[in-house]
Amino acid sequence: MPKIVVITGASSGYGKATAKAFKNNGDTVIMVARNLEKLESAKKEVGGDFAISMDVTKPEDWDMLVKTVKQRFGR
Repeated sequence: MPKIVVITGASSGYGKATAKAFKNNGDTVIMVARNLEKLESAKKEVGGDFAISMDVTKPEDWDMLVKTVKQRFGR
């Protein structure tokens, strides 16, 4: 069963490469970074399923991410 994975720092570097690896494995890839413009570009390049801008140091942003992913993907 494909996984739903959240990749932080997904707009470049190791994060973007990790997102691509999971996507190539057939998983649902949620890409996260602070810069939405760069993130959207990386999402297109990788073929990610969803991109969301957030600050990983803020607990309220994590709460929002979990709620959004559950609403959008059902788990």
